[in-house]
Amino acid sequence: MHFDQAGPAHLHARPPNPPAGAARYSRRVELSPPVLPPATWNGTTQESRELAAAIEHNCACQYATDGHRTSTCAPHRMLVADQRALDGLLFVRQIADRLRFEELRSR
Repeated sequence: MHFDQAGPAHLHARPPNPPAGAARYSRRVELSPPVLPPATWNGTTQESRELAAAIEHNCACQYATDGHRTSTCAPHRMLVADQRALDGLLFVRQIADRLRFEELRSR
């Protein structure tokens, strides 16, 4: 979920009508990003191996001289954090043959 910079209006607490002469104030409630479970591959073991090979082929991670990763590439970030993208890849993979067949049949 993404909030604009000010955040949703219901997160800004402010008394409706402070007593006469009282100082007005507002309090902003800060939210940390939700902790989501890691993304899960819902395909077969073979599809998982092929996905890993494709990610390795397109990997642009950067490593320090001692071998630890200093920056993570987009394909690796997707693999661990983007469930929707993984589900979309799997869906397209599973219907690709049918789509190719329909495309060739319509010509």
